[in-house]
Amino acid sequence: MSSDAPDIAAPAVDAAAVLAQLADGVVVLGPRLVIRAINPAAARLLDCDATGCIGRTLPEVIDPADPLTAQLLLRELRSGARVREAALSLRVMSSRTDEDVGTRTLSLSAGPIAGASEPQMVLSLRDVTEQRRRDAALRRTRDFLERLVEASADAIVAADLSGRVLVFNRAAEQLFGLTSEVAIGQVPVGGLYPDDGARQVMRWLRESPDGRIEARRCEIRTISGERVPVELSAALLRVAGREEATVGLMRDLRERDRVESELARAREALLESERARAVTALAGAAAHELNQPLTVLSGTLVLLRRRVVDPAVLQRLEMLGGEVERMAEIVARLARITRVRTTSYPGASEILDLSASSQPALDDQTPV
Repeated sequence: MSSDAPDIAAPAVDAAAVLAQLADGVVVLGPRLVIRAINPAAARLLDCDATGCIGRTLPEVIDPADPLTAQLLLRELRSGARVREAALSLRVMSSRTDEDVGTRTLSLSAGPIAGASEPQMVLSLRDVTEQRRRDAALRRTRDFLERLVEASADAIVAADLSGRVLVFNRAAEQLFGLTSEVAIGQVPVGGLYPDDGARQVMRWLRESPDGRIEARRCEIRTISGERVPVELSAALLRVAGREEATVGLMRDLRERDRVESELARAREALLESERARAVTALAGAAAHELNQPLTVLSGTLVLLRRRVVDPAVLQRLEMLGGEVERMAEIVARLARITRVRTTSYPGASEILDLSASSQPALDDQTPV
């Protein structure tokens, strides 16, 4: 078939020029790992002269920081095996002092060149030193945070929005009576709260302007069904403005509640003791002051009985004597008050019960 259009020959491709433009390092290896071609990026990564490298073997050019790993990698390359994302660490030498100033980590991929007249391989090299350092720093940070979470005295529980538990530290295991293996993936976060507790926590978080709550008292439910009061601080975690998970710190309040209850009882006992001391002091003072006029009154009645002969007057004096004796008994009870016991009285909330307050307590009596 003929055509009037002129033949246009495809332009020749300069392979060396193409390799020179690549950002990744490229090395073409022949038999026995002899370097047949190398681009400038690869020469920089291997710290060698691009022209001087040609004809030398790859083991002669590299200076491995980990010789054993390098030997295993070179063995794979000699066998012609395909290599995917292997790490090769090289020592970096100072150009001025020729001293070892650190290491460079390369990501290496290799594969045989199909259709070549002799066994050849192409190597792709990329500098991943900074990436590895960042990854190592992230691992150290992650490990530190994991140890921090495990060492926390407060229970830490995190869950995604579907209710699946993601984090369950050692303190949470002790509080709930669950192992982290059981809690994570098997127990929904709603099962850690009684009634509608989990939804209530979510309402608190979403009602908060910043998605956080601090030191909020609520209850959790242990594996045995016990309801335990806790102090909860929680946050709603957002990524790019979207809600992703929740995390909560829970502090067991049982011991604090017990101590506060004991302190309240101790304060009440102290107040009762102070009241009893005040009443006892007042009663003692009143008894002391009333004893003197009662003594005078009693003595006067004795003298009057001796001098009066009118039976009607004597009867009245006897009546007065009985009342004086009654008053003396009341004063004696006042003097014996050791505690405060009250009784109801019409027209008033309560009054001092003299009989009960002046009787020794059963635990104060010493058996004879």
